[in-house]
Amino acid sequence: KFFWDASAESLGIGTSSPSYKMTINTPDENHLRLENGSELGFLRVMDTGALNFWVHGDNSTDVMTFSNGSGAGTERMRIDSSGNVGIGGNPDSGRKLHIEGGDASVGITLKDTAGGQFGIYSEDGNLDFKSDSANTVRMRIDSSGNVGIGTSSPIAKLHVNDSSANAYIRVTSSTNTGIDFGQETNGNGLINLRDSAALRVFTGSAERMRIDSIGNLLVGKTSANYNTVGGEIQGSGSNEGLAQFTTDGIRALTLNRLNS
Repeated sequence: KFFWDASAESLGIGTSSPSYKMTINTPDENHLRLENGSELGFLRVMDTGALNFWVHGDNSTDVMTFSNGSGAGTERMRIDSSGNVGIGGNPDSGRKLHIEGGDASVGITLKDTAGGQFGIYSEDGNLDFKSDSANTVRMRIDSSGNVGIGTSSPIAKLHVNDSSANAYIRVTSSTNTGIDFGQETNGNGLINLRDSAALRVFTGSAERMRIDSIGNLLVGKTSANYNTVGGEIQGSGSNEGLAQFTTDGIRALTLNRLNS
């Protein structure tokens, strides 16, 4: 049934209270069908005589295209028969979303109402992760597979840079505060175990050396003990600086001078 609201100049189909210029209300999913020969039809939105937006469905290929602009319009998005979506280009087979730009930079930007902004961009063969309104690059994966954090020119598989402070990587677990690896602004290297525990060094899955929680350097042993085979240099307490080496059946220490 049709209902015409003359005062509002609105048409209702299946409703006597149209809230828009045309409102369709049906008890099933068959709301509106447009046909034009072999084509599913067009849906156009006009503004002052110019074509602003139109949807075209092709019944022969099961493709739906979205276009805008004047005249015949310019295609902006396409959904193919498999449900794959292409924006700025044709959908790629097997990929649900394909985005293509007209220049060397194309991306997606996410922005919240508080002003936060994050974007993923493909730029000149690089994959960039950006944030803030200035689109600052926070991380880059270049065409060689190198990852840069704080730098747009990574020269290693993982390159971390901080131009204003000590640059370091922190690794944590669910129960500990972590360990830092990095470089200070004065050029010194940094390894900082943030928990009161031992720093252990392994080769071939076997522990070779450790610095225990009070600063003792232990080689070939796991605790500071004069009766245990191995070497140690004590790093704290009344014996700070004491070096002792224990062996079983061989020399405990050899000092050799090659020249007089």
